[in-house]
Amino acid sequence: MDWIAVTRERVVTAFSAARRQMYEGWIVQYPEKAGRVDEIIANLVMEFRSGIEANAANYLDPDLTKLPQSCVRYCEILIMFHLCSEIGATVLDAELMSISKAEIFLREMYTGAFYITGGDGMTGHSPSYVTGVEHGVRALDG
Repeated sequence: MDWIAVTRERVVTAFSAARRQMYEGWIVQYPEKAGRVDEIIANLVMEFRSGIEANAANYLDPDLTKLPQSCVRYCEILIMFHLCSEIGATVLDAELMSISKAEIFLREMYTGAFYITGGDGMTGHSPSYVTGVEHGVRALDG
């Protein structure tokens, strides 16, 4: 599992050119808000890391800024949404769909169903559809 540091540079680079320009203009207009994006990033990364911990078989990278690669894009989408709320940017309908999917992904992590490959107790790829129950005779054999 590759762990990726979620940083301001990474997040701002993921913005569209127009969104990045709006963000940079907001920072120029409100220099006291420059650290706000770092707070949003730290809060969301910790939310994802807490979701990973919901499954005791998972492990976390010791670097508190890192998430598994499979979580990074969802985290970036949610950071973009929260930042758009801060700067007063309009969120497009297509972006709302991505935000909804990212929220669902994050909330489902808290059910414990999210596995990090290689975690203790993980026997196969995630998701696994093996029930663990073997029946001696199948109903159709009968």
